[in-house]
Amino acid sequence: MSTMFTRWFWALVASAGVFAALYFPAIARWSRGLASPYAKADVPRRLAAATLDSLLIMSCAVFYPTTESMLLLLAGAGYALLRDAVGGQSVGKFVYSLMVIRLDTGRPAGARNSVQRNIVLLIPGANILAVFLEALTIGRDPKGQRLGDRIALTQVVDGFGARELVKMLRDQLAVEALRSARKTKAVEDGFLVKPQRVPHRARDQSNRSDRSRPLARRCRMPPTTLAW
Repeated sequence: MSTMFTRWFWALVASAGVFAALYFPAIARWSRGLASPYAKADVPRRLAAATLDSLLIMSCAVFYPTTESMLLLLAGAGYALLRDAVGGQSVGKFVYSLMVIRLDTGRPAGARNSVQRNIVLLIPGANILAVFLEALTIGRDPKGQRLGDRIALTQVVDGFGARELVKMLRDQLAVEALRSARKTKAVEDGFLVKPQRVPHRARDQSNRSDRSRPLARRCRMPPTTLAW
């Protein structure tokens, strides 16, 4: 057991060392021809969103020893890879109103882009070091593009999230409350009077009599005097 643990430890160290050696050359290589017209997203919000996503992934690993279900590990790995596939937003990004977009189209990232920008976070050993190096790159880069963004040609920008959803619902409720208050006030002031319904037969007779009156006037004959 001790020998196996030692082997795993040195394998993780070697993976982290190789990743550290290749990280900055890779950053320089994938920076060529990379241009973005979008503003840099707020770094504290990005870190908070990443922390929330990491907690969701770690919860799958924490509960694995008690359940011994491979589905938890698969769910955690799948979420780590595809978390930005739906509308360019993970759970953390939606909570903090962030979005991943493609620089070539300006549209939200898809499944392929999500895998490309997050695959490095699943490499054992390298993912531990990647957390710190990627956070450092996000803070230093003018557009906040980490290595995963450079590989996938994506960028994290401000987007529609929980904050905007709450504001939209609050404004809608305020509009409905104002509309209801105006309607109630109008009823109290007597402006809304229910129109009286005229029976269909009486309405037809009234219309018929109105149409017949001009005809009667046109057909009326002047009085005549008969001489016998």
